[in-house]
Amino acid sequence: MRRTYLVVLLLAGIFLSAFVLPVASPGVITFEKTYGEDIDCYFGRAVQQTSDGGYVVAGFWQYGLFGDIGPLLFKTDSLGNRRWWQAIKPLFDNVANSVQQTFDGGYIVGTMFGMTKTDAVGREVWTRGYGSSVRSVRQTSGGGYIAAGGYLLMTDAVGNLLWARDYGDIGFSVLQTWDEGYVMAGYKDDQVYLVKADHHGDSLWARTYGTGTGYSVWETLDSGYVIGGVTGEDMYLVKTNSLGESLWTRTYGGTGRDYAYSVQQTSDGGYILAGRTDSFTPGYRAYLVKTDSLGYILWTRLYGGSSWTDGFCAQQTSDGGYVIVGDKDCGAYLIKTDEEGGLRTDAGVVTLDAPGDTVLSDSICAVVATVRNFGVTSVTFDVIARIDSLSSDGYEDTVQVEDLPPDSSVEVVFKDWHVPPTDSTIYEMVVCTAVPQDWDTSNDCRSKSIFAYHVTYRDAGVVSVDSPGDTVFIDSLYPVIATVQNFGNIAIDFDVVAFIDGYDDRISVEGLAVGSTIQVTFRDWQVPLADSTTYRMAICTVLPHDSDTSNDCSYKSIFAYNLIGMQEGVKHGLQAADYRLEQNDPNPLRGSTVMGYSLPAAVPVSLKVYDMAGRLIEILVDENQESGTYRIRWQAKDRPAGIYFYRLQAGNFVDMKKMTVVH
Repeated sequence: MRRTYLVVLLLAGIFLSAFVLPVASPGVITFEKTYGEDIDCYFGRAVQQTSDGGYVVAGFWQYGLFGDIGPLLFKTDSLGNRRWWQAIKPLFDNVANSVQQTFDGGYIVGTMFGMTKTDAVGREVWTRGYGSSVRSVRQTSGGGYIAAGGYLLMTDAVGNLLWARDYGDIGFSVLQTWDEGYVMAGYKDDQVYLVKADHHGDSLWARTYGTGTGYSVWETLDSGYVIGGVTGEDMYLVKTNSLGESLWTRTYGGTGRDYAYSVQQTSDGGYILAGRTDSFTPGYRAYLVKTDSLGYILWTRLYGGSSWTDGFCAQQTSDGGYVIVGDKDCGAYLIKTDEEGGLRTDAGVVTLDAPGDTVLSDSICAVVATVRNFGVTSVTFDVIARIDSLSSDGYEDTVQVEDLPPDSSVEVVFKDWHVPPTDSTIYEMVVCTAVPQDWDTSNDCRSKSIFAYHVTYRDAGVVSVDSPGDTVFIDSLYPVIATVQNFGNIAIDFDVVAFIDGYDDRISVEGLAVGSTIQVTFRDWQVPLADSTTYRMAICTVLPHDSDTSNDCSYKSIFAYNLIGMQEGVKHGLQAADYRLEQNDPNPLRGSTVMGYSLPAAVPVSLKVYDMAGRLIEILVDENQESGTYRIRWQAKDRPAGIYFYRLQAGNFVDMKKMTVVH
């Protein structure tokens, strides 16, 4: 609903303020600002550069998105910082359409109800109504005011009506011509319309230029006129001679809707048009078109990023750039560009955060920098990090920063830097931003010197204990295996020792490369023939002058099962005929085997298969079963050859038997 309402407000007209010849400047100010209050929305309709280099904006405020509206006037400095704002009478259901700074430093504002004259800080001096809206107002050379709206009217210096002329049209833009007459653009009978009047308002001639509306008119250096507006759904530019006869017409835009609400001749003899378009983006964007003296496009610009924006008025500024006013979301949108419609883009490096000033040779270091957007609009750019020395191949990495908002910083993390394994060396680190059309290149790069110490770092440690597992069986033979690693920065020789209660062995490792691992195999461990018990196992590296002993050893507990002891203990007090676990058949086995067991009563039953290291291989049964005799087939064709155990638990009954898989 809000956008529909604003389209209606376009009929309020657009005013283009006084022409200021630009002077080339090496430091063109640019900015992009949005203005509003916590509960109020601001909307901009007209802008003029003021005598102090700042800007005055006329438009309207709205309470929320759908509340009451009222006319608005505010002033900024040359950087777009707001200095004051004033509400214009009548306070409600009213819109300020145009503004011009007057000879006394105050302002004349055209509204939906008439005109308001203010002092230099926007305070009301007088307000007049004329029974018609004023879409454009200009102070004349005599100190009075010429205004366009439902008709053309002339007032004295305090707003008293001197005369009014009705040409049967609607006027959107008016100006006093060099011959002390007046020219007004608008529409009549759905045609772009231009009327020329003498200083009494009597019509000298009137012209139409096809279907559409003329929203803005400008007197050109050749005493002709240029009209900006819309025809169909295209931006429309009409150039005439001094009698209003068409010399040429141009249309601009794409396949969507394109409107021009403001036109001005620029210092190079070309033209600048401001409006809006949805031909190139989803939703409208503020649209600026620069042409040569014949209306051929030199460049176009869209503003607002991903937000819905409008451009209603543009003016070339004294530094050769442009100021545009319109809407962005719920705010008055004021843009100051350079001479090519560009906004200042400037990103630079703030700090080099990592690595520090000193590092170790042959180490891995993070590379981190903080960058900042010093410009006035969001920017996407690359950040490049380089680290090199005279004696080593360089390090380089590039990271892209996307849509960094103005006055925002971000930490950029590059790939890690592997410091070369060389003698002590000084490296130079440089981090730079690469911003298209960078405004200020002085902050693009930061550099630092990094001293890499060559320090011998000897460190070996245990990574894992691979065998035996956590459970074994008594009177069995198990391999003893561990994995160790060189954590230092030089190749090393060291020993690895293994301890299990009553067992020890030592293996030498020679020339293990930096960062490498190796699996060390000790002699097999014969588990003693004894009752079920727990053994303590330790694997340790032995390295002279070890830099870090915290990773030297790894420990684990190993439980050794005595199968006979387990069976007899759990079967105490039970009759063998009551529960029975049969020997598997066949045994040894190839492919599959059958295990049988008997239950005298309904009980929870589990039947599990273990390997020689005591690791659980497969669960064959895990459920409640009724009394009876059961036979379970186990498929072992994919199992390695060796000794396996199967264990039955039925209520409190436990029994285990051994079987052999062969291939």
